[in-house]
Amino acid sequence: MSEKYSTGPATAGAKPTDRVSTIARVLEHNIQTGHYQPGDRLPSEADLCRHFDVSRPTLREALGRLSAMGLLQSRRGAGGGAFVTRPDPQELSARIATQIALGTDGPDQALEMMEARVQLLAGCARLAAQRRAPIDDLRAEIDRQSDFSVDDAAFRASCRRMYHALSMASGNTVLAALTRALIEAEAARGPVPPSPTRARARFLSFHVRLANAIAAGRAEESDSALTDLLAYEMESLRQPATEDSDFGAERPPRMRDMRIPPVQRLDETDPGT
Repeated sequence: MSEKYSTGPATAGAKPTDRVSTIARVLEHNIQTGHYQPGDRLPSEADLCRHFDVSRPTLREALGRLSAMGLLQSRRGAGGGAFVTRPDPQELSARIATQIALGTDGPDQALEMMEARVQLLAGCARLAAQRRAPIDDLRAEIDRQSDFSVDDAAFRASCRRMYHALSMASGNTVLAALTRALIEAEAARGPVPPSPTRARARFLSFHVRLANAIAAGRAEESDSALTDLLAYEMESLRQPATEDSDFGAERPPRMRDMRIPPVQRLDETDPGT
């Protein structure tokens, strides 16, 4: 067997659980450092058992951990074995999201997740603005958010889809995967207070500014829009918004009411139409 390991066998006399962790760490390290590339087949179970001086059940438990992480895939039959895989970006985001959601709880963590999400979105927006990325998906979600008759769940889902679209517009797959994971982890925290129409209008105004800035290639304006969004969200988390008693008589703002000259318009329609 060709030697491709970066560390030696598991320590003799170690507990089985310790051996499982050791084997998993060694093989994971070899995958991460490129000793094994996606598509490579690991040595046979017999060779690995001899190298690590462990039984097959112990080895298989270690390989199972790597399979659960999306690093290995087992194939049966002739030419089968354990093969290194390239994790799917969406599956990777889902696993990261689960770990973040399970590892955070309480109001302080909610603020931290909010800050982290907006900071990641700011990085995505800067790259998208610099690259003049298409914003058709952002426009579509802004149109949906402009309909104040949709229920709160639909509005929040549209916001998440818009942030996902923004992460993809960055053109950076690593940043997009991390951003997607944090968005989903934040959404998984549980029910949140409903957003009254006035609060939705504020979110919409920030989203319009953000989309306009990206379309115009103005990274500093996208930063400003997200900075204001973060400040508003943090304040709303501390003191949830409520409808004013006389709000029913107030007309919800239209998209064109929230455009701040000389920011580029999102559409080509005439304001009077």
